[in-house]
Amino acid sequence: MEAWDVIVLGDGPAALHAAAEAAKSGASTLMMSSTGLGAPGMAALDGLSASLQEANNRSHREDTIRCGAFLCDQDLVAETTAGAIKQVDLLERRGLNFRRDQQGLPIVRKGAGHQQPRTTDAGSATATGLQQIGEEQCMRHGVIRRGDQVPLTLVHTKQSVDGLVALDMVNGRIIGLQCKALIIADEGFEGAFHTGVVGLGMDMAFRAGVGLRDMEFITHHPLTVKGTNVFLPTGLMLDGATLHEASGAAIETDGRSMLDITASISAAVQPVLDARNMGQSAAWWGSLFRLVQQRTGIDMNRQTLPLEPAVGHTIGGLPVDGNGRCVVVRGPGGSPVFTPQATQPARGFTVPLRSAVTVCWTR
Repeated sequence: MEAWDVIVLGDGPAALHAAAEAAKSGASTLMMSSTGLGAPGMAALDGLSASLQEANNRSHREDTIRCGAFLCDQDLVAETTAGAIKQVDLLERRGLNFRRDQQGLPIVRKGAGHQQPRTTDAGSATATGLQQIGEEQCMRHGVIRRGDQVPLTLVHTKQSVDGLVALDMVNGRIIGLQCKALIIADEGFEGAFHTGVVGLGMDMAFRAGVGLRDMEFITHHPLTVKGTNVFLPTGLMLDGATLHEASGAAIETDGRSMLDITASISAAVQPVLDARNMGQSAAWWGSLFRLVQQRTGIDMNRQTLPLEPAVGHTIGGLPVDGNGRCVVVRGPGGSPVFTPQATQPARGFTVPLRSAVTVCWTR
């Protein structure tokens, strides 16, 4: 039986950076993904938000709390927004090529739900850039990565994780893996609503006795290509793309939250995205335009694109505390009682590089 210090489930930025940090500290680390490596499903990533041109993070914190309908843990929001600038700086030093202004600083724009310009990105290369940087850090620190490994059962005794049983899809073997700590940082259950990846780590933990929280909270992504599972970043609208009815009537988006934009598109008879007048900014979205043309045959430089909102992210998941630990306390009669400070999705990705938002059982 293989024995590891840390096993990480997932293959997105949260999983990659959590694994890299664990290996950097000297732990023998294994990453497992139920799908092929390098496909985290982040095509709709709009960019990273940080108070780069503000005196402090107060406005960012208040916008986040307001858009979360005041249901967020405000202490965690304050901590996360305060550290956002440092994370953007770290990503930039590791090679992520943000778009820049005339002063050489990352360009910030006013994204949906924000009162101030603070969203920076690298166009359609944002998601792939984050993924590549995470993979480079894993290679640097010697993390072992395996794809097509389906987690089946969580092995635990006396509320301590001992390892897991997994199905190796490469050669069809059932394997047992021992570990001292397990980090669950894979997807949520978005695949239940449309064709896509479903995070199996959350299901495995649930079957082991961990109750899930806030599963009723899901977000709908407004810019989904009709009849497909292709999600378009809302950053397209910051570069000049506009929303219309097929008849030409404009759908207002300025100063509106993502929920309001989604509601407007849902109420429209035949909503379309017009990206034909993006000018020089269109060059930053070249790979996205090619993807859409391959999937639908529509050239976004010349044609409008039909839209329909679809479930983009699931917010509920495993209950964790402020450090990302899934703490289970047994109450009278052996029933589980959870006393977490926050609830994060199983994918564990709210701010890049912060491995603390992943779910971790330790012994």
